[in-house]
Amino acid sequence: MKRNKISATISANRRRAVIFISAILLVVTLMYVEHPVVRVLKQVATKIGITDSSRTVVGMTDLRSVDHVRGDVSADTMIIEYSDLSCIMCAAMQENFEKIAREERVALVSRHLYPFLEGFAFDRAVAAECVAKHAGEDAFFEFTRYIYDNQHEIGEDVESLANQAVEVGTDLEHFRECISIDKDVREHIKRDSEEGWELGARGTPYIVVVHKDKPVGISYANDYDRFLARVKMLIGQAQP
Repeated sequence: MKRNKISATISANRRRAVIFISAILLVVTLMYVEHPVVRVLKQVATKIGITDSSRTVVGMTDLRSVDHVRGDVSADTMIIEYSDLSCIMCAAMQENFEKIAREERVALVSRHLYPFLEGFAFDRAVAAECVAKHAGEDAFFEFTRYIYDNQHEIGEDVESLANQAVEVGTDLEHFRECISIDKDVREHIKRDSEEGWELGARGTPYIVVVHKDKPVGISYANDYDRFLARVKMLIGQAQP
């Protein structure tokens, strides 16, 4: 009889342990995929003061001297694109971004998002920032579009981009010196990347629509009409 009671107690404890572990896994899963219920709870918590939703976006909505901007810089609506110059989806979206900048009253801001702050992908961003630093914004966008359009043909050696840097107006000596020793350029890319991950990005391109300082993250869309419809919808949600 005593043995049966012990066995029953052990079985009950096991069941409780399984239920407890399952509950933890369920909560972690919901938080990771950001289930709609979790989003609502976060919003409620923010409104009643449990969490501070602005903690991770402080300064994010301010245009910086190092930002690369297309469109109307005075617009109430800003679209921030966190991207990777080696990302295929980012390349596919460039035409959409350029069309938005031409046709809509928005400021389109390009920032960096890299999981690893070294390697050939990061080196491409360094090269692009060196072009911007020494040849200006038009040169930056021409240079980055060249990289996007030739992702598979460009080698992993950043020196292979030197000719294109010169083509868009960068002095070769300045370009080589910048990609070799300029720490400010690397810090800029690092700060962009850390900010993007803190905002909740899980990949590139990560897009944040900001309307009157109210940020909303959105996902990748592969055609202009769907993408713009979603942007407009989120801008509407962000308005008071």
